[in-house]
Amino acid sequence: MITEIFNIKLAPLLLFVLIVLISYFSLIFFLLSKMKKRRKEREGKLYKALSKGFSFGTITSVEDVVNIYKGIYQLGADDTSYRADLSKNLRSYLAEIISSRDDKEAVSEIKGKINSIIKDIEKESPYAALPAAERNIIIDIQNFANSNNENSVRAKFNTAHLTLEY
Repeated sequence: MITEIFNIKLAPLLLFVLIVLISYFSLIFFLLSKMKKRRKEREGKLYKALSKGFSFGTITSVEDVVNIYKGIYQLGADDTSYRADLSKNLRSYLAEIISSRDDKEAVSEIKGKINSIIKDIEKESPYAALPAAERNIIIDIQNFANSNNENSVRAKFNTAHLTLEY
């Protein structure tokens, strides 16, 4: 008898929890689908802009590609977190161009431009794909090593394990 009363009292609560969980997961699924769709749309816009820009000869520098990317992804002028994603998108675009075009000369020319742009982006901001803490540690160690400051290099290595996640 007690178990029946207990179950009857909990039934509305269990139903409520079930409804909340279903709603929560439905919302998460909806938001993830929307984000994926937006990312695909932006990627398509980027590919189209790059294709036209390279075909018309209007993309002549890294700044042109960065401005196109920032415009499509609606990034501010002071935002510098885009570099790793831009390099990834350029590599993906390069794979798309190589696999879809038959004009060997045009593909070679675009490939050369994209490789040069990726190299410039990565030279400007090395280790952009790393999280900020790890990137800063590596840059500090490089700077200390370049200035022959061995004590600081050792100290940075010794404290790095406190910051880095394994």
